[in-house]
Amino acid sequence: MKSKQKDVSDMVYALSRLFRITLSHGNQFILVREEKEFIEHYLLLQSSRFRDKLTYEIDMDETILDFSIPKLIIQPFVENSIVHGMEANQSECFIKVTGRRLNDLIKAMPPR
Repeated sequence: MKSKQKDVSDMVYALSRLFRITLSHGNQFILVREEKEFIEHYLLLQSSRFRDKLTYEIDMDETILDFSIPKLIIQPFVENSIVHGMEANQSECFIKVTGRRLNDLIKAMPPR
């Protein structure tokens, strides 16, 4: 940050947040808000890697952010979307991650 390398400092911060959330004090469950943060940082790093080829949107209802879910349950779907939807054919990729509350259940739509 001192050397005015904002992109590098953003990536280092995102990576540090990924590590912190992954460790989560040994807990197997985290809040949806933490998983959302993990995905945001993961996609920030990936969009830096793929430059202008990767865009994304994360749309989670506020009402589900304090629910507890298994750690890293959404991220593998996002990663597979990148690997199979973009790396394989080098095309542009838009990923949208959506989470909604239906009655007392959380519904996550697979990334597109």
